[in-house]
Amino acid sequence: MMKDIESPVWSDGEKTTLSCEAFNCTGDVKVTWVIKLKDGTQHEVSDTGSNDNEEDQSLMSREYQVTKEHDRQKMKGHVTTKLTFIPSISRYLGSTVSCRIVHQKKPVEKTFEVKTIHAKPKFVEPIQFTLSDHEKVEISVKLQRFYPQEMEVTWFSKRGQSEEEIPEVMNNNHNSGDTFDLDSKCTVPGELFKDPTYKVIVRWKHESMEEPQSWEISARDLPWHPKLQRFAIESIFQDDEVLLQCRVSDYFPNALAVKWFERI
Repeated sequence: MMKDIESPVWSDGEKTTLSCEAFNCTGDVKVTWVIKLKDGTQHEVSDTGSNDNEEDQSLMSREYQVTKEHDRQKMKGHVTTKLTFIPSISRYLGSTVSCRIVHQKKPVEKTFEVKTIHAKPKFVEPIQFTLSDHEKVEISVKLQRFYPQEMEVTWFSKRGQSEEEIPEVMNNNHNSGDTFDLDSKCTVPGELFKDPTYKVIVRWKHESMEEPQSWEISARDLPWHPKLQRFAIESIFQDDEVLLQCRVSDYFPNALAVKWFERI
């Protein structure tokens, strides 16, 4: 008797372990795991090593680890075998993994089909800002290399402790090969950033994540920082009045304070 293969949720680049149990086994039991990749390549790894050619045996033993345990206390003839490796979407999505147990020359086999592998979204820095002629700020963020495609992104305006959802949002979800990327944009009035405590929050949720993640944007994050240009004085004569000038430019929002100091 053989139970179905037990498998956790697979995550791209993270170690995973598949488990399979057999009962009523007496004498020698041979275990072989068969991995058939979506490109048609097939690997067989047993509890005694790789069944591939000698050149591939060392590589297979590093990539796949197989264990076999007899648990006579749990049940007579109880065998548990495990296959441990690190999956990737590019190789394993759409593949099959089979566990074959040979007992008294009678093979029994169970197969597991890999229908989904989670890949956590990567938040890309820096955030992009665009200023319109009407002094509206467009904020754009990128989330890359996630799977599956479904992604929930929400933007909020935050004043003090209160949050208000921003309705003007554009999401562009596109395929980047084996995974997906998403560009999300929102537009807010630039005058709101005159309040140094004002924040824009972007929050995203994906089924690969245990809980949502977020990023906060305030006036300090805007790229339009004041630039100072000083005008030189060519000559000064005693008892003359002197006009000192400087130009401050390329800043936003329009909430600039300028002070002059005399150092003696």
